[in-house]
Amino acid sequence: MIVNQDDVQHLDFLKVAKSKTQITYSKNDFEKIEATEQGFLCQLDDYVFEIPFLGEFNLSNVLAALNSVEQLGFKRSDIIPLLHHLLPPTGRMHKIKGALAWVDYAHTPDAITNAINTLQTHYPDFKVRIVFGCGGNRDQDKRAKMGKIASKLANTIVLTNDNPRGEDPQAIIDDILSGIDDSFELDITLDRKLAIETAIITLGENECLLIAGKGHESTQQFKDETLILNDIEIAQNAVI
Repeated sequence: MIVNQDDVQHLDFLKVAKSKTQITYSKNDFEKIEATEQGFLCQLDDYVFEIPFLGEFNLSNVLAALNSVEQLGFKRSDIIPLLHHLLPPTGRMHKIKGALAWVDYAHTPDAITNAINTLQTHYPDFKVRIVFGCGGNRDQDKRAKMGKIASKLANTIVLTNDNPRGEDPQAIIDDILSGIDDSFELDITLDRKLAIETAIITLGENECLLIAGKGHESTQQFKDETLILNDIEIAQNAVI
């Protein structure tokens, strides 16, 4: 059993584990962790290497994978040189080529908090613009919370449709707006494709863009129709 020691419940996992082999890992295993614009520069044991992912949570993911592969019989010295070839899951902090823009599946208050904080960690001197909405016929309580978080953490907000489903798109936007101070400047563009394209085209030199909510999804659901829509493709095609 391989357990993340940074997890507050890791001792509970180990207690109930039936496996005779118990391996733990922690971000403290790294002798060095340096956030870069491409990911992290790390030192583990005598190895210095790059992890091409944004977000500290990915440090734990890489350690989990490293320990897992080692248990299959591979040597750490053979694994580590390959880590810089890793790719994130589609739609999870997915970098758009040619722009400081990322597409992420973040669609909850905690998730957009982590996503915005991630960009601020790797690009501390840059402003953050976020494009997002909220899904219809789902948890309505989170809408105002997400608006409040976005307005506190990001510098610019563009509100747009997510998957409205059976709800009135403007009503969803109004719910999000209820958590944002009236003095906060933002844009509202219900057409998600147009919102993303405009954000990409108008992105400033010292600005990062987070396109949140749909990630890997390839459709957009309305009450009476489902559109073909992929945030990654739209953003990539908008890069000049």
